Amino acid sequence: MKKLMINCILAVLFLVMGRVQADLMNGGFETGDLTGWTFSVPSGASAKVVSSHTEDFGSSTWAPTEGDHFALLKTDGLNSWCTLEQSFSGAAGDVVSFDYFFDWGDYTPFDDQSYGRLLNSSGAVVRQFFYWGQGGTLLSPNFSNKGWSSESFILTEEGVYTLKFGIKNDGDCCFDSYMGIDAAVVPVPSGILLAMLGVSVTGIKLRKFA
Repeated sequence: MKKLMINCILAVLFLVMGRVQADLMNGGFETGDLTGWTFSVPSGASAKVVSSHTEDFGSSTWAPTEGDHFALLKTDGLNSWCTLEQSFSGAAGDVVSFDYFFDWGDYTPFDDQSYGRLLNSSGAVVRQFFYWGQGGTLLSPNFSNKGWSSESFILTEEGVYTLKFGIKNDGDCCFDSYMGIDAAVVPVPSGILLAMLGVSVTGIKLRKFA
């Protein structure tokens, strides 16, 4: 009986570790860099981790929504996308969530663009969280911004997904726009947490009656 219980514990631990590793890596950028993320940065643009950002034409300042850091993407180069993304394994019921802001540093008709979207393993868009600029929602007035906002989405099926962000100059490359990203996470489901608790309790009983 004891051997059977130990085997059950090991099986549950294997399940738990598999789901924990499926979580997004460095979603709060607290490593101080972009560890865990893949990025594409055209000439003049940038993707980095910062502790604050102040708009070029104004006084609005952004601090992290959690911890001490967040990712900041900057445009440059005409119609060239600066992107940041990370793939992960998700299960039905997992909640993908993150915080973002968009600092539009240009004026109409040069409506710089930014997006946040969730892709499946085939590259198809599962969820368009937001799309600002030409082809999406236009900000107003000129040189305005969209402050920190929270987005979330519940996965309906198991699979490999990619959380992707992009930003680019539209029509010119005279003025830059920025996008901040923070608190990106795919939490371990509550069922897994209960399993972890069960493992702990069972382990205690085994030690007590061994």
